[in-house]
Amino acid sequence: NHKESKLVIFEKENFIG
Repeated sequence: NHKESKLVIFEKENFIG
């Protein structure tokens, strides 16, 4: 799922930020 991948990237970026 493209949406799932985007969500994972968003969560990862949020976690790093």
